[in-house]
Amino acid sequence: MFDTGGGLNLTPLLDIIFNLIFFFVLATNIKDRERFLDLALPSSGTAEQQPAEPEIPEIAVTAAGAIYLDGDEVTLEQLESRLAALASGREAKDAIISYDAGITMQRFVDVADVCRRVGVLEPMLMLRPPNE
Repeated sequence: MFDTGGGLNLTPLLDIIFNLIFFFVLATNIKDRERFLDLALPSSGTAEQQPAEPEIPEIAVTAAGAIYLDGDEVTLEQLESRLAALASGREAKDAIISYDAGITMQRFVDVADVCRRVGVLEPMLMLRPPNE
């Protein structure tokens, strides 16, 4: 009765493909260590750009004093327990500390004390190279 010319209608298939692509783009967890917070890093004349290893936890302290561990806001107590859990399974107990140039020295010392208590004896500080 109705002849469609014997062809295959690809419109529904294309709709499904575009919906799947849209779903996967939205569901993908894109996490960039340095972009989750807007920190004004202090500058250093001898700082060098080095690639960060993905398994090293990163601690960030904002100008307001908020503490973040790998992008999640934590308190000092939560930082200590989560760092201890992360450090227990690794041979090298390192951490990267990024902090805003405007934080108080006491807040930095508090974070450094937590690192020392869980066994991170030499935390790496993120500094801004002089030409940035």
